[in-house]
Amino acid sequence: MHEKQSNTNDTIRFHITEEEQNALRCFAEKEIKAHGYVSFVDFPLDAIIEHNYGVSRAAIHDEVYDICLMECYDRHGKIITSKGDKTNALAIMAGHCHSLDRCSLKDLLDLEREITGESHRWIPMQAGYSVMVRIDKDTFVADRFIHFDTTEIDDAIERFMDSVEYLPLKSVTTFVMFPNCGHAWNLFLLESYLFRFSGLFRYKVGALNSRNAGVIIRKDSPLVKASHATFNKDYDRILVDAIANSDIDLEENPVLRFLFEEGYIGKRGKPNIRELLIQANSLRERG
Repeated sequence: MHEKQSNTNDTIRFHITEEEQNALRCFAEKEIKAHGYVSFVDFPLDAIIEHNYGVSRAAIHDEVYDICLMECYDRHGKIITSKGDKTNALAIMAGHCHSLDRCSLKDLLDLEREITGESHRWIPMQAGYSVMVRIDKDTFVADRFIHFDTTEIDDAIERFMDSVEYLPLKSVTTFVMFPNCGHAWNLFLLESYLFRFSGLFRYKVGALNSRNAGVIIRKDSPLVKASHATFNKDYDRILVDAIANSDIDLEENPVLRFLFEEGYIGKRGKPNIRELLIQANSLRERG
């Protein structure tokens, strides 16, 4: 039995035998040697869960790592790796995607649950986008099944941009000017093209989604950093600029409706909307 002090100075008792500890270390060593990682989802923890009744599974994972694994292994959420190995669920899924010709979004979501026991939709979606091409709402294919003529495609995008700095993705309402690439053009395919292939533009969004929310923005725009990251603080800067340059009253509901209907966000809500309104008001006042 192990004891430790909590932040409230209460003594926490965690029951795990030396035999169980050694078994878990052997299990981790074997799995990591075979696969490069092991997930807490796969650890044989039934007996430990049983004699630590009332302790949450997350707390059990914490204790098992601290007691049995921390000395020799690194932890990345539910993923355990050798010390210094930066592998995480995203890297594992991206590596898996490299081996595929085709997969569905459901396949990726199921794989993440298999690896982590949880569903963080952004992880499988980013893995898919970073390695494959999304050809429709449900399907990703390997790069070799797509043939992008970047010059012609960027020229077609420029006709929609019409010299503006950024534009909601949904503003592209027809693909008649886009060259054949091996699959029918749609907004999901355009997202993938902007994500990794365009020479002039980027796809920016607060969080990858299946609603085609996001913007096309020039790579040289001062609103984005040199990093090619698709979603980060840059996107809030774009939203602030869009709000400030609209004719919308700077009130929460009208602005959220504007952002949603124009295609900047995929849901009718944003946790930091008040902060964005303050920044947009300041930008308006500066002219």
